[in-house]
Amino acid sequence: MATMHGDVTDMLMKLSPLRRVPREPDARVIAHRWAVIQPFVLIAARKSTDPADAFAFYKARHAEYLTRLRRALISPEVIVKHSLDDPTNPPLYFEKLLAEAVERRRSRMGRVKGRVKPPHRVRKGK
Repeated sequence: MATMHGDVTDMLMKLSPLRRVPREPDARVIAHRWAVIQPFVLIAARKSTDPADAFAFYKARHAEYLTRLRRALISPEVIVKHSLDDPTNPPLYFEKLLAEAVERRRSRMGRVKGRVKPPHRVRKGK
């Protein structure tokens, strides 16, 4: 039997924006995203000297990219919209995309749609 304190804590955990914790993506999520990206990876793999080896490399890189994105708390909508988990992207370009996605999320934290800053908090140009 749960106590009232436990019920309130559970309710607050569900409502809290800080509830998000980094987690590994489920294997089904990786498989679903791989099915979407696979045709493009096949085209890229055929351009290499060993297509089978390149295909396996891209598949492993895709799982790594998706895991890193989910650990950084990037939402699945952003991953899909900007195709951040594309394994044909070189690692340096992926690092740049990851940093930009984290910065966009950080700069938008705490904003509420329809609410503007109070006039006393707005800086006026000199």
